[in-house]
Amino acid sequence: MQPDIQEAGTDYHPQVTLGKPTLPNARLPKGITLDRLNSRKKLTEQFDDALRQPGVTSEFDRVQDGALSLLTSNRIRNSFDVESEKGEVRDKYGRTLFGNSALIARKLVEEGVRFVNVTWDAFWTRPAKIDGTIWDTHQRNFGICRETLLPQYDLTFSG
Repeated sequence: MQPDIQEAGTDYHPQVTLGKPTLPNARLPKGITLDRLNSRKKLTEQFDDALRQPGVTSEFDRVQDGALSLLTSNRIRNSFDVESEKGEVRDKYGRTLFGNSALIARKLVEEGVRFVNVTWDAFWTRPAKIDGTIWDTHQRNFGICRETLLPQYDLTFSG
């Protein structure tokens, strides 16, 4: 008797990330200076102090301070700027979502970030000679790996 495999539904599909791995909202909006942002932060703290319960908000404060430091840190923000890298560096990693993600991850780790995520877009491309998606390599494992998956992986990993 074979096990019955059922579709879980679209709510359980993976999140597909395509495009440029950038932080489009990492820059302060026009008209908002660091001084104005700090004034807003102080006003928020005054509101929070009025409602503060001991021990409950300390974790929230830590997360909020971390988000603010990301917004105000040029080093972290610059890590997402792959366009500023030399062409030969970008070519070493590959000018793909995977290559850019790996390059950004490297730059973030160099800045002290302890956890990074790299997105591999090779699964969403399909060479003409492959019927179906390439994420499941059961039927043509060696061919799919040799022709499609490994060249991109080798290029980026050796970068």
